[in-house]
Amino acid sequence: MKWPDPGYVTPPAPVKVGAAPAKAVGTIVDWAPSEILKVPQFFGLLFMCIGSSQAGLLIIANASPLLAKTAGELEFFIRNSWILASFGGLMNAVGRPGTGFYSDKIGRRNAFALNGFAVTLILFLMPLILKAESVFWLFVALGIAFFQYGGTLALMPAYTADFFGPKNLGMNYGLVYIGWGIAFLMPFFAGYIKDWTGVYDMAFYLSGVILLLAVIVSWVNKRPMHVTE
Repeated sequence: MKWPDPGYVTPPAPVKVGAAPAKAVGTIVDWAPSEILKVPQFFGLLFMCIGSSQAGLLIIANASPLLAKTAGELEFFIRNSWILASFGGLMNAVGRPGTGFYSDKIGRRNAFALNGFAVTLILFLMPLILKAESVFWLFVALGIAFFQYGGTLALMPAYTADFFGPKNLGMNYGLVYIGWGIAFLMPFFAGYIKDWTGVYDMAFYLSGVILLLAVIVSWVNKRPMHVTE
């Protein structure tokens, strides 16, 4: 009886070039920028970028005025607005590796939904927080919003690479990141809403609805299949 060579390694089964495993999260095909514009999944990512960015930008743009309104007679916070800026910067920074870490564990879609639902709740509660004039709850709300905003800047590049491959990530993500620029329209419109109504309440509600729609899109927006897969 001939014993098998202990150093022998069974060769892997042949794999067709360009064919992604059935359970693969990301593509192994590198999409060209001109190709991603032809699939609806790109526009799904674009809307997700808009929805998740506009919520953070709305709160960040109005963070200091909101603190001044909420702090009331607490002159310490009004005079030391750098505390809020530093706190926001810290939460923004933590949100990037933090969201990136658990998105690797629970998946991009779940991480996006987790962040999105948390900030949607914050946006709907903002009028009550401002009415209560609670500095503590304002810092909690702003901290979550800054964390989610930082997390968006970690999730969207990862999403783009999962969907369209790493080779052309610079250009492909650049196209998706146009959504961040479009998101700046939310703080712009919020100013008009405040002028019309005297408060930001409707702006917060509108932003929350847009973010909630972005979460829904994230659940139906699945990785596209390339013609070579």
